[in-house]
Amino acid sequence: LVGSMVRMQASMIVDPAAQHALQETQNRIAAIAGVHRHLYSSAHVNRVEIGDYLEHLVKEIGASMRGDHSAIAIETSFVPGAVKTDKAVALGVMVSELVTNACKYAYPTDAGGPVRVYSRNHDGMLRVVVEDEGVGWTGVGAIKGTGLGSKILKAMTRTLDAQLIYEPTETGTRVAIVFNAGETEAAGAA
Repeated sequence: LVGSMVRMQASMIVDPAAQHALQETQNRIAAIAGVHRHLYSSAHVNRVEIGDYLEHLVKEIGASMRGDHSAIAIETSFVPGAVKTDKAVALGVMVSELVTNACKYAYPTDAGGPVRVYSRNHDGMLRVVVEDEGVGWTGVGAIKGTGLGSKILKAMTRTLDAQLIYEPTETGTRVAIVFNAGETEAAGAA
């Protein structure tokens, strides 16, 4: 409902900067709405199947950014597992921000390339990675855009009690979200 209201408002605005800001707001709403959709279709309202949720979320983001960023190819690979709902919301918002940033800033306007989003379990930790092969950013230096995305990432990192790690890579940017998955259950368990 909120996403629809924002979409209607965006359709009445002619200023490209305002339309862009409302599009980013819609993406953030979609991240949270995706958790709620999964809860409605699940027998367990306190847990979200994180692999399915992230897959759906990333596809929605890719579809919403098609116009200006049609040369971006988003690739995904997620491990299954159930995560508490509040953690899924924070993780979804973070992934949404990182994928949106990669689509907007990784490649020059006239070029494109891959954006990979994947997860792995290692020693009780869930590691979700967003990476590209673009111009690269290490997490240090001038921020492109308004900086709101960076503030949201910091807030969600605290909420999730996670680490947000900009990892060195030959080309592009690789960002890992790492948090304790000790409460994560294998898919189908509960």
